[in-house]
Amino acid sequence: MTKQISLKKNIIANYIGQGYRALIGIVMMPLYLSYLGSEAFGLIGFYIMLQSWMQLLDIGMKPTLARESAKYRAGSISSQELRTILRTLEVVFVATGALTAVAIIFSSDYIATSWLNVKELDISIVSLSVSIMATIVGVRWVSSLYNGVVSGLERQVWLNGFGIIAGTFRFVFVLIPFKIFGASIEVFFLYQLAICLLETFILIAFTYGNFENRKEVVCYSFDVLKKIYKFSFAIAFGSVIWVLVTQVDKLILSKYISLDEYGYFSLAIVIANGLFVLGNAIGAAIMPRMTIYNEQGKNKELDKLYFLSVEIVLIIVVPISSMLVFYGENILYLWTNDASAATKASEIMKWYVLGNAMVSMGAFAYYLQYARGNLRLHVKGNFIYAGVLIPSQIYVASNFGPVYTGMLWFVANLLIAVLWLGVIHKRFLPGKHLSWLWGNIKMFIGGYVAVYGLSYYFNVNFEYELIEFSKLILIGAISLIFTFMFSTNLKEKVFIRFRNVK
Repeated sequence: MTKQISLKKNIIANYIGQGYRALIGIVMMPLYLSYLGSEAFGLIGFYIMLQSWMQLLDIGMKPTLARESAKYRAGSISSQELRTILRTLEVVFVATGALTAVAIIFSSDYIATSWLNVKELDISIVSLSVSIMATIVGVRWVSSLYNGVVSGLERQVWLNGFGIIAGTFRFVFVLIPFKIFGASIEVFFLYQLAICLLETFILIAFTYGNFENRKEVVCYSFDVLKKIYKFSFAIAFGSVIWVLVTQVDKLILSKYISLDEYGYFSLAIVIANGLFVLGNAIGAAIMPRMTIYNEQGKNKELDKLYFLSVEIVLIIVVPISSMLVFYGENILYLWTNDASAATKASEIMKWYVLGNAMVSMGAFAYYLQYARGNLRLHVKGNFIYAGVLIPSQIYVASNFGPVYTGMLWFVANLLIAVLWLGVIHKRFLPGKHLSWLWGNIKMFIGGYVAVYGLSYYFNVNFEYELIEFSKLILIGAISLIFTFMFSTNLKEKVFIRFRNVK
């Protein structure tokens, strides 16, 4: 397992694969809204939130397993050791997934009648849908374990190819049972369950196919859990905090606003969360490589990869987020062809987009600590983050609604990026925080000022969709150029590569 795998190919594969899955989901959402109605679409948003809450049960196992897989590639542990770790975590994940699914199924009537504000949908259909989505959540929980192994083994080209195929079946081919059985929310979730089971079986087969000495019998080992629990719990704490701070507002809002309003809120969140895909795509590629560099003592290469990776993410995040901030209502209208939905969702989306842009930039500090194997500051920072933000989210979501929860999200993550990352960089990259921060701020200035200035000259309206879409593409391209020109490491690397080719 020592063969070098191209980091560039993995990054490109992650961008293509995760970008496609995010894009196809975004493209299909208006169709789901038109087929099913806003209340049923609100149930899909509730299902997405349930999947996120499942991460609370992770206790850091998946990222730890991905790191152990990377150590296997680096030659630090054997195939049998990795398989023993996997078998142990399989027992844990299957048990927790099954118990959680059963608990949600038994609570489905309460959720349908007492938690969700249902106006038009039949309560029995809502209860059945919650039961089916509980089963899907349990199965996806187990399959995520194998995603961690494949990612840690740097087999992301295969993983993303498989993800593109699976995403097409999951998002697009659902229209086939809609045509055969009729478009309904229960048909939607039953189809998702069938695809989910098939995906899981294929992932299991591929994961075990990548191990050497596969005939050796491995069993559950409590000693494995004792060996990895400290690092796992450090990751777990951060994961729990992340789930809480990203999902508490959504959970509270699902209680205090109507299900159809929650559907419009979910539209805004689907778009805003697309920014996470861009960061996760490169993060999934660099985390194993940064871990390998750390294991091999290549600190200079690790730091260089860290700085460059942030700018690669921002070269995409800045133009897209600036477009969503200044032209959000236009983009939502072109996407949904629903002026009411565009108006209601755009203001919410703007603030969550700004907050997620800050998260995309700051997430790489976690990757740096992860690779170093030292998550103490990560734990401390998340403790402060949660202690301030979660009570604020509960109060704002229950009293002021989704627009103000979005504003709170942006302000909190802006402060984290400016202040707390300085503490992390002082520990791991002493003396480099201000240069890192200014280099990234310049990219935001370049991209955002370009779009803001062009908004005075390009009046985008709802009359001629093709023309307006072309205008938006042009504005986005100009923002991309300005963002690139204000970069530091990325611009230098591209110019060096260009001179070498020339």
